[in-house]
Amino acid sequence: MTDTMQTHVGARELSIGDRQRQRIIQTAYDICIEQGFSKVTINGIAKRAGITRTLIYHYFEDKDAVADAMVTSIVQDLVTEPLRKWNDQRVHGNLHEAIKNLVVLMRTVIDESSLFSSRMIGYANGQLYLQFIDCTSSQISDFILEYAFDDFHALHTLPIKNLRENLIILIIGMFGIIRQYPMVSDETIRDVAVQTLRLESFTQNSAAERQHAARTLSTEHQEHQLAS
Repeated sequence: MTDTMQTHVGARELSIGDRQRQRIIQTAYDICIEQGFSKVTINGIAKRAGITRTLIYHYFEDKDAVADAMVTSIVQDLVTEPLRKWNDQRVHGNLHEAIKNLVVLMRTVIDESSLFSSRMIGYANGQLYLQFIDCTSSQISDFILEYAFDDFHALHTLPIKNLRENLIILIIGMFGIIRQYPMVSDETIRDVAVQTLRLESFTQNSAAERQHAARTLSTEHQEHQLAS
């Protein structure tokens, strides 16, 4: 595995079976990046890795099973571990900062230097990329529900139903915005998330922001009356 794809292994010593399995996944990933997922075959993996097809089938049922393992490994590196760090660092009750930092994490996930950059799309890997986005959005949503909203639930009643489904839709949409409009600010995406989940009244500085907006509107109205 590359350094990035094996960070979740840490200092733990791998068994022979784990090393063989990772070797297969890494080889499939290398082929995928160079030629596209459609070019990945069991024969190709075996030839490039210098192993037998029988050994591959010992660990994976077919090519799709290899792809599933590859996506899971990448999500572990790019999403799961950073989410744990995000959760450890967030301040209890500070939704404003928590959502803002989550947007930064999502931008990192689809950055050009990440394992799932535009190369994955450019080489006819659209199906695999969608699988990655689906897996990532579910992972982030489930993590938030399990950890980040525990303390929130203890303090407030959420103003939205079907939260998991709404979170998944929101996160997929946020990925789309970041990928298509990379120059959009983190603050704008944060505001979209807050508005979609109806969390304006719970985010830090929301009251001050509303007061400022009200003052601005009042000033503009007065200026308009004077101009008339």
